[in-house]
Amino acid sequence: MGRLLRAAGLGLLLTLAMGFLARPAPILGPGGIALHPPATLLDMKLGTARQPFVRRQLVPSMLRAADVIIPASWREAATRRLEANRLVRPFLFGADEDESFDSFLCLIVWFVCFTVFAAVFESETAYYAAEPSAPGLVLSGFPFLFTVFACLMLVALLHNNYIYDPPTLCIAALTLRAVRRKRFMQLVLLTALFSLNRETAFIVPGLAFFAWVHRGQVAIAVRQAALLSILYLAIAGGLVFHYRHNLGSVAEDNRTYLIHTYLHKNAKYALAAILSSAVYLGAVVRCWKLLPPTLKAVQWFVPLWIAMHILWGWPMEWRVFFEIYPGMLLTIVAMWTILRGSRPELLVATLSDERTLA
Repeated sequence: MGRLLRAAGLGLLLTLAMGFLARPAPILGPGGIALHPPATLLDMKLGTARQPFVRRQLVPSMLRAADVIIPASWREAATRRLEANRLVRPFLFGADEDESFDSFLCLIVWFVCFTVFAAVFESETAYYAAEPSAPGLVLSGFPFLFTVFACLMLVALLHNNYIYDPPTLCIAALTLRAVRRKRFMQLVLLTALFSLNRETAFIVPGLAFFAWVHRGQVAIAVRQAALLSILYLAIAGGLVFHYRHNLGSVAEDNRTYLIHTYLHKNAKYALAAILSSAVYLGAVVRCWKLLPPTLKAVQWFVPLWIAMHILWGWPMEWRVFFEIYPGMLLTIVAMWTILRGSRPELLVATLSDERTLA
């Protein structure tokens, strides 16, 4: 219960931060020229937004379901009360488009997602930290403190965000937990939800595949990855077909502008990212043999996500790394434990097949 309450507190703070910062704004290209108008909440809900945004339909589908379930009179009354509340209105990012009620529903969805993320992340941190048998004050509180750090980092990354980002973060954390615990049916559900939310859901079958490969079970790896991939392709392909007539493209090529920006305007951030990546890579190489299979699986996707950011991302849009963000931070926890030499008997157990489950 204590962990859930702590997670709810962090979830509330992240929800308020995202609600306050999630005002739609045009994407500015070279020379500060707007490339295209922002995709509003109403556009996403009605399915009229540009591609690729319109295909990210998990949250919009929830809003449409709410329209069917909630009577119009209740909706109108709730909208009037929300817009009249001075404390709530600043966080209703859709108020300017008369979508205050949908904004409030989004805040509820985000709160649940952030709370689940914080709870799962703290649990997984405690598992990978493998604290010594003689706990001290700092070590005993390390999982929560590291979760607070992870959430504070998220606030820094939320300056440019979308309604599907909190579900991405939540599903990514749940996927790592399911892969570690070898819960295939959970992975089926997570693949379906992830595929509705973002086209990057292919990471779920990928993580399952590499985790089983690193456990030495290639047959299981192929079978599970194939089944999860079929589900992903069916849902993602169906969304591509359904919204094929919307403006935009499957993926936007911003490579030239991104590279130019990082080499000139934001060179210091690019240098910091390169140095951080180099340190992370060096630590992974040093600790590779003792990393558990799930975290080894994560590493195969780090260079892929960096490449996708360069090809199709936007300068300083760090939120695109949410799919691998929990895995990378948990890898840091595991490497910190390894380098400290803490509980080597547990580390050996996790190396073999992660027999010890939290």
